[in-house]
Amino acid sequence: NSMYMLIGFWARRVTFGGLLYNWSMVLLSNFCGCALTVYLFGYLSKTFEKEPWLSYVQAAAEHKVHEDASVIFVRAIPANALVCTCILFGLSARDMWGKMVSMWFPVTVFAVAGYEHAIANMTYVPLGLMYGADCTFGEWVSKNLLVAIAGNIVGGGFIVGGAEFFLFEWKSNQAAALHIVEQQARAGQEALGQPQAGGGVIPSASFVRRNCSGSALEYTSVAAGAAPVMYGNRIITDDHYA
Repeated sequence: NSMYMLIGFWARRVTFGGLLYNWSMVLLSNFCGCALTVYLFGYLSKTFEKEPWLSYVQAAAEHKVHEDASVIFVRAIPANALVCTCILFGLSARDMWGKMVSMWFPVTVFAVAGYEHAIANMTYVPLGLMYGADCTFGEWVSKNLLVAIAGNIVGGGFIVGGAEFFLFEWKSNQAAALHIVEQQARAGQEALGQPQAGGGVIPSASFVRRNCSGSALEYTSVAAGAAPVMYGNRIITDDHYA
């Protein structure tokens, strides 16, 4: 969401308040999910009750909390850059095998390298705290979590999201977008044996688009007068992708 929401903000599709609301709800919801999961399946199950696992979860939490803030920030930048790159790979792959293989590599690199990701730390640190790690919840939030969030925003939002935003056209000329959608609408009507529509707005008809595999043609309904907006190299209306 650091990538998605910043691109939307730069493209003037969301407000700054909407961006902050989204990030706040996402962070809170992820924390609740992570904390509940480790409590039920990591703590109540007594999975890490004995050595050497007990020392490991305690040491992992203590190390993350007491690490230098500058180190945490630098480690957080490539962490979310890799995660957001993983998302882009998944969106780019044409089939399920392509998605699985391409998405596996960035996440594996991020995990093995020990980079700092705010959401991953919502699992590591609460688990260590539950098992008696020598740190507090407040120390974690102030010394690790907030710093990691800032680094994650830089890596995933400004670096990966910024590259995506400036490399592709996200707020195209409305007239050019309208022209392309009208062409697609006419093609869809011809394929369906319908008369061509004219005029300066999107006709209330169907147009041709390719599905996610790039093979079979689909016909998608478009409401009359819908305003097209460029989304990357794709065109969207309020409810439909082209």
